[in-house]
Formats: sequence, C-alpha cells, structure tokens
Amino acid sequence: MPKINANITGRSIESDCFPLPSAKIRIAVIGVGALGSTVCVELHKRLQTKARVEVLMIDPDELHPKNVPLSVAYSSIYDSSGEDVFGDAKVDLLSAHLKTSSSRSVTFIPCQSEIADVGWQDLSGCGLLVTCTDSALSRAETAFISQSFNIPMLDGGVLGSGNPGGRVSSFMGHASSACYLCGVSEDHRARMLGYAASASLGCTVAERTIAMDPSDATVLSIHRTATRLVEAIAEVLNERPRGHSWAARLNPSDDRLNPSDGRSAPSSSIVWQEDRIELSRSHTCPWHERRMNLVSVLPERPLRDSLPAVEDVKLQLPWPVSLIARCAVCGYVIRRPQRLASLRRMRSCVSCGAESRMDPVDCISSVGESDPAAELTPRQLGLPPRHLLFVRRSMKSYWGDREAS
Repeated sequence: MPKINANITGRSIESDCFPLPSAKIRIAVIGVGALGSTVCVELHKRLQTKARVEVLMIDPDELHPKNVPLSVAYSSIYDSSGEDVFGDAKVDLLSAHLKTSSSRSVTFIPCQSEIADVGWQDLSGCGLLVTCTDSALSRAETAFISQSFNIPMLDGGVLGSGNPGGRVSSFMGHASSACYLCGVSEDHRARMLGYAASASLGCTVAERTIAMDPSDATVLSIHRTATRLVEAIAEVLNERPRGHSWAARLNPSDDRLNPSDGRSAPSSSIVWQEDRIELSRSHTCPWHERRMNLVSVLPERPLRDSLPAVEDVKLQLPWPVSLIARCAVCGYVIRRPQRLASLRRMRSCVSCGAESRMDPVDCISSVGESDPAAELTPRQLGLPPRHLLFVRRSMKSYWGDREAS
C-alpha cells in the first residue's frame, strides 16, 4: 500500500507521490466541485508512472462565485481571470488550468455532462470510477455503471455546514460485494429509483444538498478527504482488491477544527482518525441482477437494425426514456425523447412557467422490433454518442416493468 502522510498543515497537503502500474489507465472523476477539483489537482501532482493516464472529468455545471472559496484550483483560476470565468463549464476551466501546471503523463479530458448522459463506450474502459458529487442520484447512476462493467467505484464526501470531517467509501464493482445502492435505506432507494425510473405521477422528489461554508474546518476537511481518495485510487489501481466493500469516516483527533469559542481553526498540524467498516451486499438491491450481452457498437441507424434475429429479444435502455411529456398545469406537450430523470430535473414548463410539473405520458425502458421507437436512431431516442445497450431475451424490464403509455 502506498505510504502517504495523512497530516495536514494549514490549507496545504504534505504527501509523497505514489506509483501506478505501467500501462494505460483511465479514471473517471464524477463531479469536479470543491472535492472533485482537489482530487484532480492532487492526482496531477502526485502520479509517478510511465503509463499514459487519462482522467475523464464529468460535471454538467458551470462555475459560480460560491465555488471559488472552497477550491484551491478555482481560487487560482479566479485570481488569474477574474469574474469572466463565471458561467464557464467547470470541467473546461479545470482542464485548462491543469495543462498550465507542471508536466506529467496525465491527460485531463473535460466532459460537461451528467454521468447518465455519458456514452458507455467511453466509460467501459475505465479502471476506476470516483464520485465526488453532492447528488445521491448521480452516485446511484454511477453505481449502476460500476456493477454493469465490474469497475471499482470510490465515493467521497464532506460533512459541510462548518462541521469537520469527511467520508470515503470503496465498492469492488462485482456482484458478490456491496455497491453504493446497497447502503441506502430501502425507502430512500425506492424514492431514487422511482424518480429515475417510474412514470407514475408524483415521483418528483427533489434532492437536498448540504451547503458548505468556506470555513477552515470545511476547507481542511475537503483536503483531507481528497488525500484519502487519492490514496484509495492508488490502492485500487495497484492491487485490484476483490474483497469486501468498505466505508470510512474521517474525523480530526481533537477539537482544534471545531473550537468552542467559534474562532477559525489554527494552522497547526491536524491529525485525522479513520473509522472504517465493511459493507455487506443488500439482497434487495436491483443493481446486482445478472446482465445479458451488450451491443458493442450501436450504429446511427434505426434501432431495429441492431436487434439480433432472435424472437422476443429487446434492446434494454440503461435509463427509461420519456417520449412524450405534458405539463400538469397548462397541458403543454413536449414530443422530444428525454431521459426520465432529466425530464424531472426541468425547473419549469417552457410554456406557462410552472415549476417541476412536467409529467411523462409515454415512457419506455426497452425497444423491441415491433415497437414504434424501433424506427428511431440512437440519437433520435436521446441516447448519447458512443453508447451501449443491453440485449435481453426476457420481456421483463430491468426497471421492473414500469413502462407506461
């Protein structure tokens, strides 16, 4: 296991570089906010390898003023370019910033997209998925990809609200070990899957995120969590562990990050403790169902042409797609294929302005030879470029036959 100094002094991380295997490596970092951008910076600084390393940075968001105080990278970008950077894609800004720093054999590839809208041909070759997002749904969507392609997944987060501490979890990516969704309560899991997969009315639960203030406690927690994530990245890529999934809570060993008098945390060295537990697979988690073969290449022609000449075979969509949606207030109809979760994230009706009231009218989760959607090409159906689809003989939907018409 690589030896990395876990102590933090002030707002900087003092740590050794770590070696990686000498082969081509691709890592996907999902979410490049305060934590994700720090992970990318530390990967860039600390890699020791002759391999060609690609880091696919995935984030749909643009940079806003609130992002700057929490990130060393975005603070540096803002200091150099001023307010002109606000409104630009985080992934583009971070990629350009990393290119200007010291040369390493690492290529950072920006991808301004939600994880569910990234083509699976680009993700299936990853050796590791790292989630640094504040969205539970994005983590669940990443876990689905992890289980589908047997890719290990790391997840990190910070407590926020001025509370010192963070968490790091490691999921092995195979059927016998726990995934992220296994650790979610059944009620929360049902709400997330209903939001992403059910055409029933009312499945529009908004996600709540904890605001992170730019206190020393929060910034130091971000850096410590990023340090542990980078250490875990080295562990997974070097050793490819196939044991239990685990979760760790990171806490300062004393109260110097949370002084009772309310003053800012001191710059003296803070020692962190790690409380780690093994995670067990949930037998009610749907992400462990046995998969069928994937279509390796999905050409841009009608989906019917990609169906094998076998009776009762369907192309299984990774996420349900709404073909027609209607505003529950004014009745305005959208006839544009759109991933169901993406439809539900629409802030308002484009006609009347009613908030979060677009309901799916015609929603599908698979495409068979006789289905009208079989006449559409992958892009017409709203699928991302370079995508893959499951081929399923059973008529049962992966999402539990939640299709609606």
